[in-house]
Amino acid sequence: LRNALNTIRAHGGVARAAQRLCSRPLSTALYSTAQPLSVMARRRMQSGVVIRGSAMRWMSTDAKQEGNTSNADEEPKQQKQEEEQKQQRGQQQQQQQQQQQQQQQQQQQQRSQSKGKKRSGPVTWASLALLLVAGGGVVWYYEKEKREQYLKARRKMNVSAGRPTLGGPYELVDAHGEKVSDKTFAGQYVLIYFGFTNCPDICPSELNKMGRALDMVERDTGVQVQPLFISVDPQRDTPQRMQEYSKEFHPRIRWLTGTDEQIRDIAKRFKVYYSAPPEGAIDYQVDHSIFFYLMSKENQFMEYFGKQLTDVEVAEKMAEALKLDQE
Repeated sequence: LRNALNTIRAHGGVARAAQRLCSRPLSTALYSTAQPLSVMARRRMQSGVVIRGSAMRWMSTDAKQEGNTSNADEEPKQQKQEEEQKQQRGQQQQQQQQQQQQQQQQQQQQRSQSKGKKRSGPVTWASLALLLVAGGGVVWYYEKEKREQYLKARRKMNVSAGRPTLGGPYELVDAHGEKVSDKTFAGQYVLIYFGFTNCPDICPSELNKMGRALDMVERDTGVQVQPLFISVDPQRDTPQRMQEYSKEFHPRIRWLTGTDEQIRDIAKRFKVYYSAPPEGAIDYQVDHSIFFYLMSKENQFMEYFGKQLTDVEVAEKMAEALKLDQE
């Protein structure tokens, strides 16, 4: 039977196997006997298929059960993993927020620093103060050297050539009619100006310059210089006229006049030029030299200042001459 079944399977059926193995009559007999065998074989094959199918179903059910048990075991693990992932995500978000906050703080610090730099700039108050101090020191040193050079030059000039022979003794009267001489101002520095009270513009301008320069010298050096106004128009500049005229100018100016002879004598001593008025003339102008003469405490000529100098320049030169004389 086993061989028959194998033969049947190999040849694809009972009839074909019988045709190969037997003769015609025998094939019929075998066919009749083999048919139930084939039926049995088919049944066995079907039963095997059924057994196999049931086994497969049993295996599938077991797999399902195993899968269910494995899924039941894996669910807490997945939950733990999800919770861990959530925790990690939360930690990452916190770290990102912290990083963002740090970046914002750094940006704010940079902005504040940049604003501070813009406000302050490259020049600070300290550097500006240092620059001013250094510049002031340089200017002071330059002026000091310049003054010393000037004083040295003046000393050499005085030693080599001597002082000009200007000035000398004189006797005049002041605006109150009192007699005044060079001895009246002994021990004082004196600044002399020659002019006349009817002068329209030059004399008033020079007298105002004299007053401002004297105040500057007194303020800067502490030395008080006595200013004198000596008239070159004695016919009209009487003491009463001088007293009225003096109200418009510096209060320390002493107003002096005299006779024609006294004025000619002092003008000659100081090398001052002035024009004599015509005889019998009433309304006239007097041309005269325009200088300030600085005299020492011993009534010696020290320095002169021309009309071209300003009050500041007169004060500076006067201060330098006073310092030279005091040394």
